[in-house]
Amino acid sequence: MKLDKDQIDQLKKLISYKGYPEVDVQYEILDHVACKVEELIASNPKLSIGDAFQKAHATFGIFGFSALEESYKKMIEKRDFEYTIGQS
Repeated sequence: MKLDKDQIDQLKKLISYKGYPEVDVQYEILDHVACKVEELIASNPKLSIGDAFQKAHATFGIFGFSALEESYKKMIEKRDFEYTIGQS
């Protein structure tokens, strides 16, 4: 099952609502969440996008998406550091 543009937009809004305003972080989270939401809806076609999002969010544990956010930010910091060192 593939999500359509409206469903993706809904997911982006829900991610932003959860406290992730940075667009690059939203897209990193969206990549993971969209896959999980697709799986959930494929196994239960009557599941709404909002309910699927809540179920997907719950699979990330008590810290929600914060682990993904932290991992993404560390990756960016590492890439920036390596780029800066390479420019020296």
